[in-house]
Amino acid sequence: MKLMGLPNWLHWTAWTFKSQLLWLFPSTIIVCLLTLSLAQGCVIKFSNPFVFLTVLVVYSFSAITQCFLVSVLFNHGSSASTVGGLVWFGSYAPYIILQPKYYLMTLNQKLYTCIFTNSAMGYAFQNLLMYEGTGEGAQWHNMWKSVTPDDSLCLGHILCMMLIMAIIHLLAAFYIEAVWPGPTGIPLPWYYPIQATYWLGYKGRSKDIVNASGIQLRGLTKIYKNGKKAVDNLTLDMYQNQITVLLGHNGAGKSTTMSMLTGLITPTSGTAYIDGHDIWFEMDKVRESIGLCPQYNLLFEELTVEDHLKFFAKLKSLTGESLRNEIKRYLQTFNLEPFANTKATVLSGGQKRKLSIAIALIAHSKVVLLDEPTSGMDPAARRGLWDILQSERQGRTIVMTTHLMDEADLLGDRIAIINGGQLKAIGTPFSLKKEYGQGYSLTLIKDLKGFSETLVTSFIRQYCPEGQAEWVTDNEVRYRLFDSSLFPELLKNLEEKQAELHVKEYGLSLTTMEDVFMRVGKDMTQQGNVNLEMTRDGDSYKSIGSELNRNSDNTSSTLPYYDMYKTKQLYTGFNLWWSQFKAIITK
Repeated sequence: MKLMGLPNWLHWTAWTFKSQLLWLFPSTIIVCLLTLSLAQGCVIKFSNPFVFLTVLVVYSFSAITQCFLVSVLFNHGSSASTVGGLVWFGSYAPYIILQPKYYLMTLNQKLYTCIFTNSAMGYAFQNLLMYEGTGEGAQWHNMWKSVTPDDSLCLGHILCMMLIMAIIHLLAAFYIEAVWPGPTGIPLPWYYPIQATYWLGYKGRSKDIVNASGIQLRGLTKIYKNGKKAVDNLTLDMYQNQITVLLGHNGAGKSTTMSMLTGLITPTSGTAYIDGHDIWFEMDKVRESIGLCPQYNLLFEELTVEDHLKFFAKLKSLTGESLRNEIKRYLQTFNLEPFANTKATVLSGGQKRKLSIAIALIAHSKVVLLDEPTSGMDPAARRGLWDILQSERQGRTIVMTTHLMDEADLLGDRIAIINGGQLKAIGTPFSLKKEYGQGYSLTLIKDLKGFSETLVTSFIRQYCPEGQAEWVTDNEVRYRLFDSSLFPELLKNLEEKQAELHVKEYGLSLTTMEDVFMRVGKDMTQQGNVNLEMTRDGDSYKSIGSELNRNSDNTSSTLPYYDMYKTKQLYTGFNLWWSQFKAIITK
């Protein structure tokens, strides 16, 4: 939600109200049980029930914000809940320890003790019981009066301290989350509250940005703690009204680049401008213009399709008739009308993918980031999505990653090939094919009864001396042909001598994006630019350069053969049972 423009203050406010409502119900029940006259009478007889309820509500507010403060210090819920529990019980310890000296303490000492939420609540209940003992009870008019002459602490003091601590908890949580967002997020400097740019907006934008719309990367770099360069000095412009496709193997740096653009990962150096806003200083404004479709579907399982669209459209400030029209349009565009009232948890994989893309596009997001948007889709749905993206690019800057070369060729106004975090080639599909292309591919289907590869090769080289067989199977052979003025004559004579050469069928095709991709990878390998890329687990590595080389040459493989059964001694019998037992105990 934050990546789609949800303000941080609204996020915390929503959680505060939700948590407060959850506390309000049991608090009301407690007040009713303790103040209503039952068969044996009531526990709290004289105090105003609404004063009692106010004490519980203020206490819950302070306790909730204390939990918020603890939560921002940890990246994992289990750690936060463990420490939160210790803090919760620990905040009651001052009251227990100091209670025997209560009447010897000054007012300031008692107020300092109220810094701890549960200690303040202990004093609040103590005051309520003391008011009950006087026969007057806690009322609105005596909240600021001491119960006894030798006690300077009153209920009003305690409520004020709990409110003050609640505000301090919230401000501290906001501050810590801003300067230390954890592994996901761009931290602000520790002194950001006194910066004029934080309150008045950032004005120091780069002068080389001519068009405020679109994306401009300027020396963007990400180096992980282990020294791995995921993105290396990436400089790239992505223009409005265009679809820019990022191509690269797994670990090439595509998803890392997108994560930096959305603020999930902090760049090591360099910057990027999205819709004219610097990701270092104006991430909140950046996210207001972003629509994101991550690689994996992130949906609310209990919300319907229509609820998802309505929620994210409202995040983009759509309301009223515009909101209803926008939801209706995208339900129709993605053929999701039959599933409008269906919960996301029961949707198929392809339908979930459509919903994720619709969320990214809704409310006319100026910048749309699509990370492998067609993964999990059947061919018909994929083809339909291509048409949608082409029709939706007007007025937007669309950036997408994909492993499908035909998809990149069809959709990409500009294609950027990335390897090892570096930009290796960029241009329109036509310009890339022209620069990195290797002529034409002539594919022949063999007549197995009399086909002779030597004879056919000799025939082809009469017209294209540099022609060579690049791929041979039992049923077909593919020749790489370069531009030649004798092409028309070659095709004419091939048609005439097709039976004589024992060729069943033949086809001629131009260089594809896959050829370009492999050619770029092969050139990098030949130049010694072999980059070790991390796999998803971040611990093991593979050579992208060698992977490209292996894919471009199917006749051989330089990868060593590894047989785990010959190099590992496997346990059997009791040793196997004991190893499994130790594993279960350790887990």
